[in-house]
Formats: sequence, C-alpha cells, structure tokens
Amino acid sequence: MIIEKLLEGTNLTETEKQIAKYLLDESNPIDHITSNELACKSYTSQSSVVRLYKKLGISSYREFIMILAMERKEYFKLQDLFKNDINDNFRSYDSIMMTLTKMYDKTITNTKLKLNRNTITRICNRIINTNTIDIYASGYGEAIGLRLQSSLLYLGKHCTFNCHTNQIYFNQLNDTKNHMAILISMSDDQSMLDIGQILRDYHIYSIVLSDSNESELSKLCQDTLIYDKTTISTPLQLDAITAMISIEYIVLFLLSLIYAKTQNILVKY
Repeated sequence: MIIEKLLEGTNLTETEKQIAKYLLDESNPIDHITSNELACKSYTSQSSVVRLYKKLGISSYREFIMILAMERKEYFKLQDLFKNDINDNFRSYDSIMMTLTKMYDKTITNTKLKLNRNTITRICNRIINTNTIDIYASGYGEAIGLRLQSSLLYLGKHCTFNCHTNQIYFNQLNDTKNHMAILISMSDDQSMLDIGQILRDYHIYSIVLSDSNESELSKLCQDTLIYDKTTISTPLQLDAITAMISIEYIVLFLLSLIYAKTQNILVKY
C-alpha cells in the first residue's frame, strides 16, 4: 500500500517526507489536486513530486493520487472507529458485526504500518540459519508461543517453548551463536525482563514482540517487532484482543516468509 510507505517514510528524502506530510494530513483534500498544486502546497517542486511517486513504484501522477486518495479514505475511516460513543457500535446485531470487522481491519492495518521490512528480513534469515530457537512467553502470549513452536517444528527447526529460564540449560550451552530466542511480551512483567537479561548476559541473539521500541524488554533484545495495541474504551478488554490479533498476524507473516523462502517459491524478498 502506498499510504504505508508514506507513513513509514523509509528511504524518503526530507523533501519527499515534506510532500508525504501534506498528503497524510486529513484536513488536506487530495482527490483532485494536480502535481503542480501539490508541489506548491507542500513548498517543494514538481520534480520532487515526480521522484516521490516513481520511487514508490507508480508510473504516473494520476495513478498515484487516485490510489492514494482511496487508501487514505479507508485508513482514516478505520482510525475513526471508536471516536464516538462506544455504545453506538453495539446497538444491533449488524452494528456489532460491523464493529468487530472494522476492529480487525484497523488492527491489521496498524500492524502492517509498524512492520519494518529490513527487520523482518533479518529475523527471517536468522531463524532459517539458526540451529536452535527458544521461545519464551507468558500470560496471553503463551498460546501464541506454543503455536509458533509447533509451526517451526513443522518447518524442521529445533525449537523449544518456555515460560521461564533454566540455568542448567544455559550452563550447558557450548555455542550460543547457533541459538536465538523469541520473546512474546504483552507487558514488561519482571519475569520476562529477567529472561531478557539472562539472554543478554549469555550473548544470545533475541527478538521481542512488543508494543513499543522503548519498552525495557526491547532495550535488552537485539531486534523488536512492534505489534498494535489499540486502546478501546469498553469493558470487554478488546485492547488485549487487538494485541493478540496483531501478534498472530506478525507471527503468521514471519512463518509464511520462512516457508516461502525455504521452499524456494519466494520470487521477491
């Protein structure tokens, strides 16, 4: 999606980011804006506009603005999901169904925007080339961790699932370079922080699925995959559910990449 690339801003110059900022401002109508008008309103140049949409893989300005206008409407519609009275979304069978469908769409959209292609690629390669993978999870994350272990075992990887660390296990490791760890954390609870610290002490490459790059656990791990944790004002604990939806999506996406690459069916990485 074009809007994802603009929101992420990876590989964009400062001038291109300035154009993206204008395009992503909901108060700026863009459906019928010309390339010259966009250049003027974003205080850039028409050549910069051309470079931007070509960098995004679009051949013409008309195609670029048409696709972006549609994507932008959908994106902002999802962001507005729970801005009104929460009870308005639960007044009928159909409204509840539509609300939950939109909640899933919003969560997946936000998750995709948080994923970094370089990080995903690095983690995927590391999993493929590592002998042993230890998965650590607690609370809601345990069920996802167990399914991840099952899938990695199916793909032929030596994989363990743990709720805590085993000091004897670490003492017997001869080569930590061929080990890696995946941590699934839905909160910075002390047990997960202790696990992260031990993995760091033993120089074991570890990644964490966290809701922030700034979490204490993220600082202990080499890589972080950020999941979406939408806050929804409802007594149904939907924020925890959306976090699980997001984590499940990231795990499935990662496994799909690994499968496609190991089966030599991945055309473009």
